[in-house]
Amino acid sequence: MAKAIPYLPKDLLKLLYTALIRSHREYCSSIFSSAAKTHLKKLDVIQRKAVRIIYEVPRDAHADILLPFLKLDELADRREAHLVKLIKSFLSEQCHPAMPSMVEVCSDKTLQVSQSRSTLGTRRPSVFGANIYNQHLGFSSDTDETDT
Repeated sequence: MAKAIPYLPKDLLKLLYTALIRSHREYCSSIFSSAAKTHLKKLDVIQRKAVRIIYEVPRDAHADILLPFLKLDELADRREAHLVKLIKSFLSEQCHPAMPSMVEVCSDKTLQVSQSRSTLGTRRPSVFGANIYNQHLGFSSDTDETDT
């Protein structure tokens, strides 16, 4: 991408990043959303590098302030929004028939998932997704936050 700077305008560089790089970073994001935060931050570093390349700023410049200019969301926010959207599709049964049985809706509209006997089981995408969904219950009702 850095070699294309002299030949492409910023809009096309952003399109190149969005189509070729970010799409790979977001593929199966709901599965690895329960990974350790240090591993997920490594994925965010790639986005920051791309933003620096697009704006032709030095490697040590802060890329967080440039993200709004490109109208790019943080990858962590997009992962979380996608996970909430997936859980909503589980609840509305617009998915594989086995998926709604992974979560149980309580009387207060929160989600509950069967507990695991191992600590690794608490990092399952269904458990992690239910926790994220329960956190977002107070923030949004039925709005889709992000297209994927």
